[in-house]
Amino acid sequence: MLERQVSQAELIDLIETGDIKYRSETHWWFYKDLPGRGDNLVCAAVQKGQALIVKTVMINWRLEDE
Repeated sequence: MLERQVSQAELIDLIETGDIKYRSETHWWFYKDLPGRGDNLVCAAVQKGQALIVKTVMINWRLEDE
């Protein structure tokens, strides 16, 4: 998050209000165009278990068709 200059507030907003792409039942991508950023889309790769674990945060992410 620090390397990509994504704040905790932006990450929370991304997860709470962003779009979701399901890679599998337990691996998801949350993505969103965050206002004021020139490196959109911002994406968080997460793993679902007893809690959501943020594995990485990416910038300039592109949604690919399957």
